[in-house]
Amino acid sequence: MACALPSATPTPATAPTPPTPPAATSQGVPVPPATPRLFVVEGEVLAAGPTADRYFIEISVHKCALWLYERQPDGGRRLVKQYTVATARNGMDHPEGLGYVTKIDKNPWWYPTPDMKRRAAAKGRALSPVPPGRKGNPMGAVKIHLSHGPTYRIHGTNRPDQIGRRVSLGCIRMFNQDALELANLIDVGAEVNVLF
Repeated sequence: MACALPSATPTPATAPTPPTPPAATSQGVPVPPATPRLFVVEGEVLAAGPTADRYFIEISVHKCALWLYERQPDGGRRLVKQYTVATARNGMDHPEGLGYVTKIDKNPWWYPTPDMKRRAAAKGRALSPVPPGRKGNPMGAVKIHLSHGPTYRIHGTNRPDQIGRRVSLGCIRMFNQDALELANLIDVGAEVNVLF
């Protein structure tokens, strides 16, 4: 299913026209304030305060869009970049609401979830982990873990032809170069708000 985009479905050969970001005033759009708190990630306690919260990510599942904002001293935000992404197909669970980045892996392995293994087994297939850099690795170049749940990620793709459509099993897929750019800009602790 295609997303609600003002442009045609993108192809890997051309960059798609990103959707219009939410309206912003000259003072910026208010976002939840950066509040100091502690996160425990794989046994390590991370303080996520103003430095970790420099950027704020907003994702629209319906519009297949991801917006990266930089928090401003006045409490507003400035649009840094907008990306067209692939999001969850109809009927699939997906992240919702406010969360944060818990980990960033570059050149990641892909591990099928228990649900993926069950669906594949029902079709007489077996799924195994796929090493980094292999053609069959759906994580692409980077995997950004989210606090929304153990299986939700923002990641690259091995199917760039699907960007701009609602085709995923719940994750947010990006062109590999876009996912790497995003991963290089944000830090663990960056807030992520997922809207339908």
